[in-house]
Amino acid sequence: MRGGRARTLGLLVALTTGTAGLGGAAVPSAAAMPSVAAAASPLLPSADSFYVPPASLAGYADGAVIRERSVQLTLAGGLPLTGASAYQLLYR
Repeated sequence: MRGGRARTLGLLVALTTGTAGLGGAAVPSAAAMPSVAAAASPLLPSADSFYVPPASLAGYADGAVIRERSVQLTLAGGLPLTGASAYQLLYR
């Protein structure tokens, strides 16, 4: 157990010192990090018009994409994940 704690503390030190243990790669300061509080909560499907089926739903083949939109990926706690693209699809 003690070894695990030492590794955790070492990681915290590396992140707070900026470049220690990261091969010279800079770690952004806390001021440069996005605010977790700024992340918006997703809407429930019942309140999101994206999920409302079109009147012409019968004209779509099974498996056909009805609509799509790009979405922001977030880590646990709402921290935005950058460098990745994600899309949401509504299909029949």
